[in-house]
Amino acid sequence: RDNLESLAYVLMYLLCGSVPWQDDGLTIEEIIQAKERAPSSLLQGGVPAALVTFLEYTHTLVFDHRPNYDYIHSLVHDFHTCMDRCLSHT
Repeated sequence: RDNLESLAYVLMYLLCGSVPWQDDGLTIEEIIQAKERAPSSLLQGGVPAALVTFLEYTHTLVFDHRPNYDYIHSLVHDFHTCMDRCLSHT
């Protein structure tokens, strides 16, 4: 679970140039709250829905269960397709 969640945050950072809690003045508690709010607030920030869905999925995972890699693959594919469309319009 942690690795998949970290991957989602890395993709977000690469896409947006930052993550919502990247403020030097935030306390640990504020960072945790920002991460918990992240999926719902990201859609308003222009993050592709497939990436938000991927992050939401990581939050539902139980640590000792195997993730649904076929589902994750489909989300990554959707994200990639969205990025191709976005980049072709620049």
